[in-house]
Amino acid sequence: MLGTPSEHPRPAHIDAARALRTAHAVRPRPVEPEVELRCLSDYDTALGLDTPLDTVPDTDADPGQVA
Repeated sequence: MLGTPSEHPRPAHIDAARALRTAHAVRPRPVEPEVELRCLSDYDTALGLDTPLDTVPDTDADPGQVA
């Protein structure tokens, strides 16, 4: 007969799993940094790409193709 459960040692993986769950539960979540949301046109202006589209020269590409 095997005896009562208290007579058998607990497997090490059970204690390890409990320790990992405890360590994970008490760890605070990282704080998300605050970032400023900007319009894409702000980046265009900063990079000097704010040329109006009506001043961009037309290309010889067929419609639907990339020049």
